[in-house]
Amino acid sequence: MFVIKKVISYTSRLADLKNLRLVSAEWNNLILPKLLKNSIVTFKSWKEMTRYENDFGLRVAHKNFHWKGTGIDLNDALMQSILHSAEELHFSKGLITEDDLLIILKSGLCLKTLSFNEVFVEKEQDIPDNEAENKAKETRDARADFIAQNLSRLEVTSCDEDDNYPWSLVLPTLPNLNTLHAQLQSTSQVTAVLESLLTNQIKLGEFSCFLVDMNNEHLQLLSCLEMPLKVLDISLASTVASSCVEEFLASKSCQMLENLKIFKEADCGHKNYFGLPKIPSMKSLEILGDPVANIFQTINLSCPNLESLNLSEVSCKDVMSQKYQHLKLKSLCIEECFFPTNVLTKLAETFPNLTKLCLFLNDENIGTIFQKFEQLEELTILGTEISDDGLTGGKHHGGRNDRPYIGDCKKLRVLNLYPQPLHGITDDTILQGLFFVPELTSFSAPETAISDKGLRTLLRIKPNMVKLTAKCFALNINIVFCLDSIKVLNTIA
Repeated sequence: MFVIKKVISYTSRLADLKNLRLVSAEWNNLILPKLLKNSIVTFKSWKEMTRYENDFGLRVAHKNFHWKGTGIDLNDALMQSILHSAEELHFSKGLITEDDLLIILKSGLCLKTLSFNEVFVEKEQDIPDNEAENKAKETRDARADFIAQNLSRLEVTSCDEDDNYPWSLVLPTLPNLNTLHAQLQSTSQVTAVLESLLTNQIKLGEFSCFLVDMNNEHLQLLSCLEMPLKVLDISLASTVASSCVEEFLASKSCQMLENLKIFKEADCGHKNYFGLPKIPSMKSLEILGDPVANIFQTINLSCPNLESLNLSEVSCKDVMSQKYQHLKLKSLCIEECFFPTNVLTKLAETFPNLTKLCLFLNDENIGTIFQKFEQLEELTILGTEISDDGLTGGKHHGGRNDRPYIGDCKKLRVLNLYPQPLHGITDDTILQGLFFVPELTSFSAPETAISDKGLRTLLRIKPNMVKLTAKCFALNINIVFCLDSIKVLNTIA
């Protein structure tokens, strides 16, 4: 028995566990609980789940509970059991009342994550002012009973512009809230969230607010919160002044930022450059839309520990004017720019330790990537101007062997050709290019001319492949091979 348990303890792969169950009844009885522990059971209705538990005498693990639609009874004995044991609760596409919401918060003793995706919270019917005042007093007196001490993450996606989520009711019950993700659809909803955070003095560590653009007033409210933010993801209106952005980033709320994402559209086609104050803790920066002035010089001075940078565009002048290396940057993505060979060479000199790169490339300049970025482990190629010639260095039609080609990237593990169709890429890329990349484990090329035979060849010559995304011509669909020990095959439209 001891030996069997020891063997099972060292086996985590699903396929291996299933095979071991076939050894004997004893092995099966020992392995079955381990399989059930990691299983996900989906029920079409509340009655179906109740019947499952009654008929089989099994308790469904409720650590992570998802409910879609209406018809849920929070006072049901089974639901109460779920509320008391669940660590994550996710509700979507339904309707609940404010009282239901309070029941969830009161009963969620172990609750760590609460998510509402397009769930409409129905307010109580209008009542006379004196009764409303008494009701409010009762709620305040009982508020201590509704505190969800362990809940640290709240996710809310509003239904529409008229959906007014009761933030003033919920946030006071969450003293240890650390993460708030809000996908809102009106400026009034954003204002309600920020005012409630300010009123209840909640200090978030992670905040994201998108789908609707924040304005100058919202940034001022965020500054007043003085939260020790580490992660911030916001979308700004085109009318937000650059000076307001700079003042906010210099406020106490942003002094400990590690991950910052800002999307700000240009105002009527005009670029409003804004500066970036010194934030030494910054590890990841993503700015789309209006650019930061002299971005590479700025990150050297303001973000010396930056490891990941994602920008919509950078001028060639900014790149060529750099005098200092940034040794800590590992990931660079520039989504809307095309750089000639000399600019790419300067990028390689400025960021010599890049391991992840995402750029628009063509057959003429991609050789610079293969030759200059020696530490590259992940490459994402944007655009439609790549073919066998660029990836193989011309070797596919007997060209000279001294041209740089993808085989020069000895550390490359992931190659993504995304997102446009690339009909110039055929089986030659596999035979004369990818075959010579020793560490390749992931290849994504959803729209190419690589044949089914070419895909099978790639799987044969690269036995350590973990993921392959490509078009299967036999089925006329895109397929994703998850080539781990479980051997799962998924199809995507």
